[in-house]
Amino acid sequence: MELRLDDVGDFAVGQEIGADTFEAGDVIDVTAVSKGKGSPAP
Repeated sequence: MELRLDDVGDFAVGQEIGADTFEAGDVIDVTAVSKGKGSPAP
C-alpha cells in the first residue's frame, strides 16, 4: 500500500494498515495482482 502523507511519523515500516485508517467518504485507488492458477480441467 502506498500512502502519500506530509508526516509519516505515525507509521512504521511493515505496519499493518486496516480499513479503520480511512473514514466514510474517503476516496482511494486500489491496485492488486491476481495469482492466476489456470482454468480447471473439464
